[in-house]
Amino acid sequence: IAIAFAQSPRLPKDHVPLEAVLLARSSVEETKNLMKSARCPVHEQSFVVHGYTIDLGNLTTLERIMDPIWHRHSLLSTTGKVPDRAILINCAGTTGFIGRNPTSLQDIQHAADLNFTSKTWLSSRFIEQYSKSNTTVVNISS
Repeated sequence: IAIAFAQSPRLPKDHVPLEAVLLARSSVEETKNLMKSARCPVHEQSFVVHGYTIDLGNLTTLERIMDPIWHRHSLLSTTGKVPDRAILINCAGTTGFIGRNPTSLQDIQHAADLNFTSKTWLSSRFIEQYSKSNTTVVNISS
């Protein structure tokens, strides 16, 4: 999905850079590089990809880790303008113990935290962060 977005030939209005922010449990470097190489060379300068390694299922640290990310990518931090459009594609999740017997209450809690609680919180914060933009939230679940 991220690579398909990177391949979009459209330039943003007023040549404001397109920004992509990737969050993942493991390294996002490969996806960042694939996105950059998929981008049309004409539009390469108008496309910025940021990546962060974060466990969205760890509610103990989620807010503390995400607050600086929200701040860094706030509405006015990079362009001085409110973006016309903001899109969140959230495919964080796990099938975890589904299909087999859960091994512990902690396994069940972690799956619920990742699949529901953090997804709901992330979507809510995103909508709040980009309330002056045309926002779209796409939640993909495994």
